[in-house]
Amino acid sequence: MSSSDEFADAREEVAAMPDQVRARRDEIGDILDELDRRRRELLDWRLQIRRHSKVLVAIGAIACGAIGLAVWRHYVQRRPVSRFQRFRNSLARVIRGPGVDPAEAGAAAASFAANRAAGGLAQGLARRVFTPWRS
Repeated sequence: MSSSDEFADAREEVAAMPDQVRARRDEIGDILDELDRRRRELLDWRLQIRRHSKVLVAIGAIACGAIGLAVWRHYVQRRPVSRFQRFRNSLARVIRGPGVDPAEAGAAAASFAANRAAGGLAQGLARRVFTPWRS
């Protein structure tokens, strides 16, 4: 190959470069336009609400349900019956030894409380009956 052929090839490459640059610029311009369009869509909150309304309704319903459940549980736990049940269960755990059925331990705790109350009542009654009357 002669040097004139090499120069001719180089000239053709140089002549084709502006077209390649122009094509690359067009590609980059198209990509930037697409990115700009996606950014606008992403930040358009009205469009997002329209597109994802079912998901937003489901999230809202779950949030309301969770808040309602928390309020209900708080209300239920503050009732005296619930407090007594928690006291009975904790006392049963204290009394219960290894291998004891929780129902039996709960019954034992209730029996203990009833015996304690009956004993206190009997003591008070005995003091009143057997204490000499002072005038």
